[in-house]
Amino acid sequence: GRIPVKVPDATPDPSEVALNEPANVEVTVTGRGEPLEGVFVSIDGPGNLAMNGTTGADGTITFSFVPTATGDINIKVYNRSTGSKITVTAHTLNIDAPAQANEGETFTVTVKDENGNAVSDAQVTFSGTGETKTTDSSGQVTFTGTVSGTLPYMTYKLTATKAGYKSDEESITIVGVPQLYIEAPATVDAGSTFTVKVTSDTGAVYGVDVTFNGETKTITGPSGVTFTAPSSVTKETSYPITATKDGYKDGKADITVKPAGVPGFELITLIAAIGIAFILLRRRH
Repeated sequence: GRIPVKVPDATPDPSEVALNEPANVEVTVTGRGEPLEGVFVSIDGPGNLAMNGTTGADGTITFSFVPTATGDINIKVYNRSTGSKITVTAHTLNIDAPAQANEGETFTVTVKDENGNAVSDAQVTFSGTGETKTTDSSGQVTFTGTVSGTLPYMTYKLTATKAGYKSDEESITIVGVPQLYIEAPATVDAGSTFTVKVTSDTGAVYGVDVTFNGETKTITGPSGVTFTAPSSVTKETSYPITATKDGYKDGKADITVKPAGVPGFELITLIAAIGIAFILLRRRH
């Protein structure tokens, strides 16, 4: 009689690749659960695809190819069928994202297939931050745009990939948002008046709302606006100043208000000193 010989198991990863998309498929060959080294493996499939090689010490071999036709690629060991296949699909990914977004704002990316259905577990990479995220059950991920330095805008790439799908790439422009900067003294006396001016990454800016101690004033010219420090402070106290305007990042600063001196204190001290000197002089006489 004949003694049946079992063909080793061959497991491809991934098991699906996309039509006309570069593919790297790692085939692991095992016998009784153990990796088998030096095993001859071949694949053949639609589009006259035919490749072969030998497994390494870890029992794996990698095939790199570009499938030119849909269908199943057969995996063989010593020219005997293993029953394992690599499927070539015509699935494609399509990125749906805004053409532009403002710096610092979160935008949503939706990945769909060729039929318009949401694709979950797709990998989406945003070149602006280098982040790669996985789409949820709605085929969505979110990113936050950034712009380097004071550039008005930057254009980045969004790339979506998933095994068995042709990848997609789209561009998105992130519009820079200029920063507001507050110019004000670091310390002022209680009850004194001080001036606040505001500039930005793009230079002078007007129409800015400046708020200090619950009071808001709008800058309409290069002279800025003036505020009066609280007069009732009994110890040094820090107060925030904020500057806001649509289309700009808020400006923030702190100003320290210190208690004012006692009125006439210097004069009283001088009179007292003169009085003591006069008394001492009389004693000498």
